[in-house]
Amino acid sequence: ENKAAIELYNRLGFSSVHQRRGHLVMRKKIPAAAESVSSPRGPASRFDVLECGGISIKSVLAQILPSLTLGFVALFGICAVLAPLAYRASPTDTLFQLFFKTGQDSQLLFINLAADIVIGLAAAIFAELCRRLFNTLFFSSKPTQQSKGNSIINELIADPSLAAQKESLWRITGGAAAAPLTSAIAIIFWQLGAVLSEELYYRGLLLHAFQRLALAATAPTLTANILALVVSTALFALAHADWAQADGTQYDNNDQREKRGAEWFLQTAPFGALFALLCLLTSDRILAPIITHLTLNVAWCLADLNDLRQAPRAQLASVFDDLRSSRQEQMQQQQQSSSSF
Repeated sequence: ENKAAIELYNRLGFSSVHQRRGHLVMRKKIPAAAESVSSPRGPASRFDVLECGGISIKSVLAQILPSLTLGFVALFGICAVLAPLAYRASPTDTLFQLFFKTGQDSQLLFINLAADIVIGLAAAIFAELCRRLFNTLFFSSKPTQQSKGNSIINELIADPSLAAQKESLWRITGGAAAAPLTSAIAIIFWQLGAVLSEELYYRGLLLHAFQRLALAATAPTLTANILALVVSTALFALAHADWAQADGTQYDNNDQREKRGAEWFLQTAPFGALFALLCLLTSDRILAPIITHLTLNVAWCLADLNDLRQAPRAQLASVFDDLRSSRQEQMQQQQQSSSSF
């Protein structure tokens, strides 16, 4: 309520954003390099100094909504196609069968539910141990603590697709500056929406659809399961390889972009195969892969958040703001090209 102080900061170029915990949050954009006439971005033309420190519901929803769109598509496919043609049951019964084993009393239902959760957690631990062993055998060791922050910045600059992926984590945790518990809760809600949507789509819809199609073509059960696993895993990995095509990513040439996309595919495919295998091994239920997928994603996000906290915040903000500016440029170019036709 100090009007004199507010007026002073307004004269200095700050603008009021919102109030948080009784304090007025103000923001000022500071030029880090000369603005380029030909490109509004420049090498690092601006960054949000105070786009950090708190988590808003708006930022969480902005990251969850794209995933929920995929989930709604999956639910529509399961209810409109899979239920009447494959399961020959109502949409409610079909969704119930995807999560629980039917035809049992409540006690056995609870036992199977607990078993799927335990299997999912054990699979997550096993997958993470295998990943760490693979990285230890085939990749160099991590940088020392002194060089960790600068190393992260260099990785994000060298790999635009990695920056595009980490940007969501940066936004949802208030610039990697929110309290640890608040950040963890936001990450869990964010990943819960993403994991539920992906598992309903890739395992609940696609895996079962290809499995039932193969069985309808009189293929043996084992052949049908292998075919469904391979196809659904490939589609899952292709979707994640699309990080190399994310809006705003800048590569020197298309070969470099395609190479990075192939790397994303190879890194993601083993986990997609694991999730599909868990679904098949637990009588076509998707609860175990959901638990595995969610546990891994949350653990990786928390580890990435710890890395982001060690990097210089101003440089991180500059990298992500540069990515956002590039994305806006691409959108403007697309609008101009579409309007010219």
